[in-house]
Amino acid sequence: MILKTLIVDFPAEIANELKTYLENLKELDCSGEICTMDKSLEWITLRHPDIVFIHLGANRHRVLEITRKIAEIAEAVRVVWLAENAESAVDAFELNVYDYLLKPLRAERLLKTVNRLAGELRPAALEAITVWENDRFVVLKPEQIVYCYTSGNKTLIKSKDGQFSSMNTLSSFEQKLGRFSFFRTHKSFLVNLKDIKEIIPWFNHTYNLVMNGYESDEVPVSRTHLKDFKQRMGIH
Repeated sequence: MILKTLIVDFPAEIANELKTYLENLKELDCSGEICTMDKSLEWITLRHPDIVFIHLGANRHRVLEITRKIAEIAEAVRVVWLAENAESAVDAFELNVYDYLLKPLRAERLLKTVNRLAGELRPAALEAITVWENDRFVVLKPEQIVYCYTSGNKTLIKSKDGQFSSMNTLSSFEQKLGRFSFFRTHKSFLVNLKDIKEIIPWFNHTYNLVMNGYESDEVPVSRTHLKDFKQRMGIH
């Protein structure tokens, strides 16, 4: 991932140190440029950096002014201050400065800042399941899926738009869908808790589930998963 950076008004030695740190970051391509305070707004307008590092020294009032102007002309740009002490932390908070670093500059602290930014800028994974059906890919959103179960070496997906199959394992579906409202009720079944229509007591203190749109199907809750299931469903 490429992060465009701008280093503003740093003493030469510290600027080169920061640039070296950025260029040596693994898994990130930090293309850093160095410029003066007077040239910074022009550079930001033309190059659209992701993050701007500003040195905060005796030029405090000028830094405050430039930071305000950056927010006006390029709201998405993150501004990071490097300062001798924490005296201007309140100013940083009021100006919504992304991070406030203290001298001496430490590589691990810088890495934390850059990784946080990279995580925010990295495109989010598509929250969907893709299955192959009738010579085409079908994209299913989590809320479309009623339940999944294993049959032989396949995973079958019962959805609001019909039934589909996948060669992916049920465990892989659980990993993708677990942060939504899906729950493993049985070693062979993964259900959308929001699509449970009825819970029927069954043999050996287990349950069978009636699912929306698939009322005639038998979806079991095994004894292994019973305690967690009852807790999720508020059954006492």
